[in-house]
Amino acid sequence: MSQRNYSKSDLNPVAQQFELLVLGSEGTQIGLAVKTLEAHGYHVQCEASAAKADKFIRAAMAGSRTLHAVLLEIAIDRSQIVELLKLLHQHYPRPARIVLARPDELQGLEELLNDGLIDKLLLQPCSDKKLAQLIEDTVRLHEAVLLNVELIKKVDDLQKEVDAANSNLDKRVKEKAEELIKLIYYDELTGLASSALLKDRLSHAIKSAARDSRKVALFLVGLDRFKYINDSLGQDIGDQVLRDISERISKCVRSSDTVSRFGGDVFGLLVTDAERVEDPGFLAHRILEAVAVPLKIQGQDLFLTASIGISIFPSDADGANLLLANAETAMRQAKLQARNQFRYYSGEFNQIASRRLSLEAELRRAINKKEFELYYQPRVDVSSQCVIGAESLLRWQHPDRGILLPGGFLSVLEETGLIQPLGYWVLEESMQALQRWQAQSLPLIRLAVNLSARQFHDRQLPDRIQQIADNVKLDLMQQRLELEITESLLMEDITSTRAMLQRLHEMGFKIAIDDFGTGYSALNYLITFPLDHLKIDKSFVDKIHTNDDAKAIVEAIVSLSYSLHLNVIAEGVETREQLIALQSLGCKQFQGYLFAKPMPEQQFVSLMSDRGGASIVEMAPEDRLLRDPGR
Repeated sequence: MSQRNYSKSDLNPVAQQFELLVLGSEGTQIGLAVKTLEAHGYHVQCEASAAKADKFIRAAMAGSRTLHAVLLEIAIDRSQIVELLKLLHQHYPRPARIVLARPDELQGLEELLNDGLIDKLLLQPCSDKKLAQLIEDTVRLHEAVLLNVELIKKVDDLQKEVDAANSNLDKRVKEKAEELIKLIYYDELTGLASSALLKDRLSHAIKSAARDSRKVALFLVGLDRFKYINDSLGQDIGDQVLRDISERISKCVRSSDTVSRFGGDVFGLLVTDAERVEDPGFLAHRILEAVAVPLKIQGQDLFLTASIGISIFPSDADGANLLLANAETAMRQAKLQARNQFRYYSGEFNQIASRRLSLEAELRRAINKKEFELYYQPRVDVSSQCVIGAESLLRWQHPDRGILLPGGFLSVLEETGLIQPLGYWVLEESMQALQRWQAQSLPLIRLAVNLSARQFHDRQLPDRIQQIADNVKLDLMQQRLELEITESLLMEDITSTRAMLQRLHEMGFKIAIDDFGTGYSALNYLITFPLDHLKIDKSFVDKIHTNDDAKAIVEAIVSLSYSLHLNVIAEGVETREQLIALQSLGCKQFQGYLFAKPMPEQQFVSLMSDRGGASIVEMAPEDRLLRDPGR
């Protein structure tokens, strides 16, 4: 075969970077092709045996040497060629694997191609130049593919770096945005909402309230003489005072309300559902009491007061800015008049607040002067024709207005917390009454006492009741005392309620659910609560003989009571028609004006002394159902 002589200018500068390993003999066609490749500038390592080629490959694998192609002549040794191909495929896939074979040597090579052990299969015979060209094209194509893969990997790596950088940038932007939002909408010192956030929420609250015809109350709470604290004790102490006061105000409100530091020593408060005109006054009073509790500063008591201005949407203003301005005006009026008080912007609300404050002062005086007393309303059983119990009912012997019922003052007692000491007084007086009646040989009846929400949620309730019983020497296990709680109170906290009722029941109390049927209870809870009585709400009794729905509800309550082995009591029975209707549905115990109104203890004792109160049953309107419902 003829050979071409190449000059240095003919050498391919790219080809000079490639290094080839050839397994073949110089006398074959591949040997001639090798010379052509060398003439083109390839670095070629020729090995005559598979063992030497294997050694060369392994040395390249172990070192930094890079092979760009391995040319294998299948005629050398097929089995060793296959092993070399497997070695390259598994451990050194970098070089192109080119196999040269004659047509009669193709058996089995197609399978090696399919398995990926061979990159290119070249057929002999062909000219040395053509074979060299095919080998060169294969090597360059293989290197181009590898380069493309490397470029793709580099692009992927760069993209990952860009994505990571973008992610980090997004995170930093988000953190900065959150810092900015916090700086704008929250007070750095107290952590409360800022004035900007209060104004924003106020605007939204007004729009929502306008759609739903609701009221919104806005408070501005200004600390009195706070500048004196800053000037005399220093800013650090002043900051601590502001933090402490902010916590106290926050504890006075619900989570749905917004408390803000409006500026300096002024706090803002947004209440979005101020439906009753007296509600803002109750809340303002709580805040004033909370602020007035002495602060411990450097071992000394620091006394503070506040002045509160209140404006109401929509009566005082129809926009956020005017509502704020009016609240500020009311706050300034409170400061100018006497401090340590609250003022409504509206004169009407101020009158209501004034009456409420006056009532609270009267109640405090009434407790101190013991102006309260208990009345007792009998409970009768028509089957036995006897008085079987009574209910203790609170009355206020007002020095100017006479006897007042709880409906006129109970809410103020609850709001101010005065219900707590008064409630324990009712328990103590009721226990003492039972002891007095027993000493007078009156029939042993049960006496029911109503528990307020504050009392029932007092964890010390069982211990305080036991202490009272010990003081008056009443044996609770005689089960002569009943405790009444409302149906709504029963459902406030199922777990705590069950635990408290169980404790009271174990102490010897009978438990009654008052106002039953108003829609709060889930019937499955009645099975698990330790209950004894259900008292049908008066609203159903009032309509039982005129309204089929009320009658159906009462019938269901009576049936339910019998199924759960509970006594059912109808309260508020005032007419013969109500009594007949209730008896026809199976009700046997009653309480109401038809039999007796609540009466002072002396009158109740006189009644019970007359044949155990049988007279009030006998005096009831004559009716066959009253005497014998079964006829």
